[in-house]
Amino acid sequence: MKKHFSRFLVSLMVFIGQIIIAQNSKVITLHFVPLMNHEPLELGKKYAIDSEKLPVTINLFKCYVSHIVFYNDKDLVYDATNEAFLLDCSEKNSLTRTITLPGDINYTELRFYFGLDDQTNDKGISGGDLDPTKGMYWTWQTGYINMKMEGTSLSSGAADHNFQFHLGGFLAPYASFQPLTITTENKSELAIAIELADFIKKIKLAETHTLMSPCQQSVLLSKYAASMFHLL
Repeated sequence: MKKHFSRFLVSLMVFIGQIIIAQNSKVITLHFVPLMNHEPLELGKKYAIDSEKLPVTINLFKCYVSHIVFYNDKDLVYDATNEAFLLDCSEKNSLTRTITLPGDINYTELRFYFGLDDQTNDKGISGGDLDPTKGMYWTWQTGYINMKMEGTSLSSGAADHNFQFHLGGFLAPYASFQPLTITTENKSELAIAIELADFIKKIKLAETHTLMSPCQQSVLLSKYAASMFHLL
């Protein structure tokens, strides 16, 4: 009888503790919204980018965001740098992510990396979104792929009119992760656009259509890729 009562007390204390934690925390929901020319991105659909380019079809889009921190008037108020999210357009659930903050936290800026930094890569392969079976890992020497964008366009100079951009690299001088800052109000939900057209407009597909390893051009294109992110 005493043993059952003790178990009941332990369960009750755990339950009460969970209620207290829930009351003293808040959940921030991040909705990442891939777009093509302001339209929701549909894989396999043709999009007219502008009058100078032939239509573009995106068949695959994945990228990492990581090292997430919250600031209030330039002061760091919460550090979630252990978070690394793989956003995959073929997996809609991957585009909505949550972070639990203490209830008394207010913030005016969300900062994060496009891609994965050198510390994450130095740790080697991991699980969850960092599992190599996700198809976003090269080797221990070159690390994780920060972004994969693949598609087709008659603008592409490739023989089959395909294009493939696998951007990554974490060692100098080809470290390609990019810091980003989103200025916002203290909201429980944020919608963050990823406008792929902004990336493609900066590239001449006739000349640049395939990039599959770390290099100086990968660093430049990673800067273009970071410019895709903005608050909706």
